[in-house]
Amino acid sequence: MGKLLLVDDEDDFLDSLRASLTAAGFDVITAPSAFEALRIIKNIKDPIDCVLTDYRMPEMRGDELAFAIKHNTGIPVVIMTGDVSVSAEVLFKAGISGLITKPFDADHFIEFLRNNDLHVEVSKQRKFLRQKLSQESQRIELSNGKVSVGGDILNMSNGGMGVILDKAIEPMSTLQFILRLEGEVVKGFMHCRWRAMLGERVNAGFEFDSLTRKSLSTNSAYIKWVTINQAS
Repeated sequence: MGKLLLVDDEDDFLDSLRASLTAAGFDVITAPSAFEALRIIKNIKDPIDCVLTDYRMPEMRGDELAFAIKHNTGIPVVIMTGDVSVSAEVLFKAGISGLITKPFDADHFIEFLRNNDLHVEVSKQRKFLRQKLSQESQRIELSNGKVSVGGDILNMSNGGMGVILDKAIEPMSTLQFILRLEGEVVKGFMHCRWRAMLGERVNAGFEFDSLTRKSLSTNSAYIKWVTINQAS
């Protein structure tokens, strides 16, 4: 697994998350402040694959830390927050690579990486399999009940998928999807967990609702593609 830097001024949360991610096989470093995180990044010998930082911290906000890290190193930065009032648009303008809601554990983080096309460890085999997936079944149709839009599937998992929409639609908090896998039509509903503008297109991460997740768990065509997408 890859090397992670966790940044949070809450010691209990930091210790709990470190233990969970370490047990899952990640190499974890922690920092109690943004300034300490910058010091670690400057002095560390082995490269850091991803930074997870809290949003609200005394010395520097998470988006300010993300801007400093991305400007100087290009390391992906994920914001951790339990504050629903935080503007995702502002955060993505600062250059973050994702937004994950507190609290979470290693299983949720691994699922987050898969849904949001973030790969802390990317092997040649995974690149090939993801390319194969996009070549053989990449299109998806999405609808909010009033407007429909097409998109390209970035990745699939048991819990959701990452999609690049051809254009933005509003609202997109909950969308119905239709895709075709090996000639079979697969339908369901999913909730948008984050999004970022890519020119006129929208890169978004979705989580299936409970009924869709249950239905897909017995769909052989979908299970096959999840297996291909998650292979490493």
